[in-house]
Formats: sequence, structure tokens, C-alpha cells
Amino acid sequence: MIHSPWARRLLNLVGPFLGLIIVLSLFSWLTYEPDRPFVYLSAENIKKVSLQTTVLATCGLGMTLVIISGGIDLSIGSIVALSNVVVVLVMNGRLAEQTREAFFRGQNIYAIATAVILTSLVLITAYRQTKRILPTVVWLAIAWGLATWAFTGEGAVPAFCAGTLVGLFCGWLNGFFVTSTGVVPFIITLGTMEIYRGAVLLLAKETKVDIHADVRPKLAGEYRWLDRLMTEAPSPDWLLVGPGVWIMIAAGLVTVVVLSRLRLGRYVFAIGSNEEAGRLSGLAVSSVKRWVYSLSGLAAGLAGVMQFSRLSTGVPTDNIGLELDVIAAVVIGGGSLRGGEGSILGTLIGAFILGFMRNGCTLAGIPNPVQRILVGGIIILAVAIDERRHRRQ
Repeated sequence: MIHSPWARRLLNLVGPFLGLIIVLSLFSWLTYEPDRPFVYLSAENIKKVSLQTTVLATCGLGMTLVIISGGIDLSIGSIVALSNVVVVLVMNGRLAEQTREAFFRGQNIYAIATAVILTSLVLITAYRQTKRILPTVVWLAIAWGLATWAFTGEGAVPAFCAGTLVGLFCGWLNGFFVTSTGVVPFIITLGTMEIYRGAVLLLAKETKVDIHADVRPKLAGEYRWLDRLMTEAPSPDWLLVGPGVWIMIAAGLVTVVVLSRLRLGRYVFAIGSNEEAGRLSGLAVSSVKRWVYSLSGLAAGLAGVMQFSRLSTGVPTDNIGLELDVIAAVVIGGGSLRGGEGSILGTLIGAFILGFMRNGCTLAGIPNPVQRILVGGIIILAVAIDERRHRRQ
């Protein structure tokens, strides 16, 4: 029996590494062609898989925090879709107009009531954290000003900020409902998944949202940096892959620092291992959970921005089922649905296992339904191994 936490975490990474090697070896054999023997492991294909996996991996960073804390977040896919559509609308300069048409058409009293309720929730939560009214009002004013600038602006920078902020706010709402109602996170995020999906469908008028013709030329000019985040031909060439991949890696390194060097990370592991013991030892369990869900939403918002960069359009019906892939990546990477275990490196390996497996299935001509069966089988196997390991401990 291994008692050292560092030894256990290292051992938990061995399985995902072996899984990645097996997937690469298996599909290298299945996709072998005499005239193109190394097409699967070619630099071009690895770049393609990296770009295809970036959205999944970015969402996995936040989901890792949630699962380590003993929670779950089923609203990830809906948040990514909402962020994606918001980015397009801000780029077009139509977010405020379409929000008014979708939610508050001829019903200003409901608009005012909604704004008052949401502002009150933020104000109450902030005051409970600081216990001081002046810092609370100052921080709320700063947040309100930043949100107003992002959501009423037009262009690439406001669009980037709006996409990430909407994810952060949705994540905060998840955390608020989880900690305030006492209902299990599975039910809360199942409900918010439908709420956010309904919101994005209303916002997009149940159709794909394209960049306006007068804005599209700017994607090759002043807005080029946002449009090229997920390009397959990065500039300069030494980047090797699109800037979005490097942003995902940088976000992963920040999350590693949070988990390993900051008190928040230690609190997350403590709560996930034994929430009641953490509460009795004086940890602010509710505050930590709100932070965790907020960061998960922020990661999903960032993933939505990256999805816009890859598609250059907003699709409200996209990413249905993404949350299951994200959970699978965390579990395959050594995370435990019981809480208290997980790592960022393991999650990234799990995400790339899924990415390379899907890419290999496509190259080998394996149909999509069979790919879904394979992913489901891998999830069951990973959870079964985790349960067996816990019983032995």
C-alpha cells in the first residue's frame, strides 16, 4: 500500500501514459499504408489533433478542479456554446440588441427585476466574503464596468473579454446554487445545462450566427489575432502550432500552480478527500466551491473563444455531449469521481488519448457510432479501475 501522496499521484500518471502509448501504437498499425507509413504520427497530423483537442483540454482544466473537490459540472458544453455565440455577437456589435430582443422584448419590468436579482446575488456573496461594505461596492463597480465595456463594445478585444466573462459568470452561478441550496452538484449543473442551452438558443434565435459581411474583412486585418488563435499555419513559424494551443498549455501551468502551490489548491484536495473534516477544521467550504466552479466556467468561456477562432461562426447547438468527453478525459487521466484525486497533466493526457483515438478512427474509416461505443467503454474501464484501486486502499 502506498501512503505518500506524491507517490500515489505519480503512480496515477503511469496508467494514462501507458494508455496514450497503446492508442498511438494501435492506430499507427491500423492506419498504416505502404506509400504513407507514418501518416498517423506525422507532424501535420499531430498539429491537427492538438488543435482539435484544445477546446476539450481547456474545459478539462476547470473540470479537474471540480472533480477533485468532489463535485461535477454538466453545464460545460452549454457554457462553451453560449460563450461562442456571445463572441460572434460582440464582434458584430449586436449583443445588446439581440439580448433585448431575445429576453426583454416589451417586458422591461422583467429585465429590471432580473438585473436587480443578479446584482443582489453578487453583492450578497461578495459581502459575505469580505464582511466590509466599501470593498464590496468597489469590486462590484469594477466588475460591472468591465462587463459593461465588454458586452456593449465591438471588436476582437471586447469579444474575447465577453466570451471569458460569460463563462466566469455562469460558473459562479453554478457555485452559488450548489453552495446555497444544498442540492447535489449533479442535479444543479444538469439544470443549469438546460438553462444555459435555452439562453443561447434564444440569443441566437435558434440558428447559426455568422460574422457580418462588413466585419469579415477585419478578420484579415485588425481582428486577425483572434481569428488566428486556432490556425494550422501559425505565424511566426517557430510557434509550430496555433497560439490557442499555447494558451491552453499556459492555462494548464497556471492551474498546476494553483493546485500545488496555493492554499486554494490544498483546500480543494482537502474538501474532495473529506468535506466534513475540512468544514470541522475551519475551511470555508462554500467559498472554495464557488471559486472552483467559477474557474471551471472561466475555462469553458475561454474554450468558447477558441471555438470561435476555429469555426469563425457561432453554433448554439454545438458541443452537446462535450461535458461527457471532458469528464472522460479527467477520469482517464487518473481523476476520481469520489473526489480528492486528479492532476492537470493526467487530464491533458486523457484529453489527447480521446483526441488521438477519434483521429485514428477517422483515418482508419471507423464510423462515428463505433467511436462513441469505444469512448463509453473506455470511461467504464477507467472508472472500474479507479473503484478497484479505492477498494484495495
